[in-house]
Amino acid sequence: MSTQSKSSKGFGAGRTESDLFEETRMSFGEHLEELRKVLIKCLIWIAIGTAIGLYFADRVLIILQRPLNVAIAKYEKGQAKNKLVKEFGWLPPESDEWLEEGRIPQKLYVDPAEMVLGLREVNEDFFGGIEVRPYQFRSEHFTKDGLRSICQTMAEAKTDSTRMPHFVFGLLAEDSQAVVRKIASNSNPLDEQQISAFVEVMNLLLESRQLITSPELNSLFGSEMSWYDTFVGTEAHPGLDAMRQALEKEFDPILNRRLNRLIINRVFRTQMPALKMDLVPIVVWREIDTRSQSLSITEPFMIWFKAGLITGVFLVCPMVFYQIWSFVAAGLYRHEKKYVHFFLPISLALFLSGLLLAYFFVFDPVLQFLFTFNASSGIAPQPRINDWLGFVLFLPLGFGVAFQLPLVMLFLNRIGILSVEAYLSKWRIAIMVIFVLSMFLTPADPISM
Repeated sequence: MSTQSKSSKGFGAGRTESDLFEETRMSFGEHLEELRKVLIKCLIWIAIGTAIGLYFADRVLIILQRPLNVAIAKYEKGQAKNKLVKEFGWLPPESDEWLEEGRIPQKLYVDPAEMVLGLREVNEDFFGGIEVRPYQFRSEHFTKDGLRSICQTMAEAKTDSTRMPHFVFGLLAEDSQAVVRKIASNSNPLDEQQISAFVEVMNLLLESRQLITSPELNSLFGSEMSWYDTFVGTEAHPGLDAMRQALEKEFDPILNRRLNRLIINRVFRTQMPALKMDLVPIVVWREIDTRSQSLSITEPFMIWFKAGLITGVFLVCPMVFYQIWSFVAAGLYRHEKKYVHFFLPISLALFLSGLLLAYFFVFDPVLQFLFTFNASSGIAPQPRINDWLGFVLFLPLGFGVAFQLPLVMLFLNRIGILSVEAYLSKWRIAIMVIFVLSMFLTPADPISM
């Protein structure tokens, strides 16, 4: 059989493969018109995909944030375990279940009296039987030398009525005054019994209403100076005046005791340490907060729109590729189409494999490595959603492109540019090129590379 007859079986009698498109050749303008139609169809598909993607954008964002949430939860658990070991010297076995459930310990400081009073308002039957007397003096509110000095100041013989410590001493009952005089005259070291007796005297003084409201107290000072400035001798504090005015409107024994304690502390401010709120540490177990942060009002909307757009493009990319392929295929020979039909599905499968590998297996070790710098630097991870979205898209893209390497190598071998022997002899150069490319296709850390 002649060469022409062989060719005729594939392309018709008297026609060679080079003549295949002779009757369908178009001008440059006609090619541009076909390209315009293809691009319009691609844009229509992208618009349809974007509409669908925006509908699922919220769910897509949840899926995209899942690796980050898992990594933050592991980081928080690890930090919580380190704190527990540092506090107790070992990891309490009872804490394992709470940590696995995503709860970590946090130390808070609460006012126990306020907590009990709040619980009493919620359930009077259960908490009503608990006696609560907040804002009392305790032994740690006084030093031993300061305590003796206070007693000596109050019990001194001088009866200058303008001296506030002596006025406070006059408000005490006789037995309480005897306790103060005994301590003031005792030169021996104070024992615990004497300290407890003095603290009890001061707590009885806290119940007095004369310390704040008696006419004798107000008449001691001229009207030109405010009550607080004259009494305490320091800069005015608006809270003290507000508390006194509240007591004048309606008497509250707790507020009265609180204000009296503050006044006594200021009267003897040189002999006792400043008062702090009565707070006690309490450990609570809170759920790990793995939510990403947004730094602007419009950022969540832009992230939502970006996620919808990316999802839409991903959904309709087969149709977009089909439109582009229909335009390109018209100018290809049959053997060229055969290569495309062979390599395109494999390329898509490799690309998706790279994406899945990055999402399910790579994100976790990469994030754990990066978070080690947070732990060593004492910086709490609060990732910004915009930065994370770029990270979660860029890293899988690098893996998807990298997974095309076997296909590229096969293609170059099939078209005769590189042989198997060349691959084997140039492997050192190939590794160097791979390292260089991985520097640009992955985040700037050695684990991703």
